[in-house]
Amino acid sequence: MRFPMTLAFILAIFCAIVMAQNDDEIVRLPGKSCKDAPPCPNGRSCMMVAPPCNSDNCDKNPVPSCGRKL
Repeated sequence: MRFPMTLAFILAIFCAIVMAQNDDEIVRLPGKSCKDAPPCPNGRSCMMVAPPCNSDNCDKNPVPSCGRKL
């Protein structure tokens, strides 16, 4: 009887950790600057960040993004 309870507790903790990590992702916004972009959700602030680079010839110009939750 203790094993199922322990397993359920461990799964609940694991799910909470995964959900907390997903909630803190950086959100990319449309527009060329924070003035052009729509407001960020959940009280996040807009900041200019270099886009992620997936190839050798990636763009280094910053794009508006919502930062981490405050």
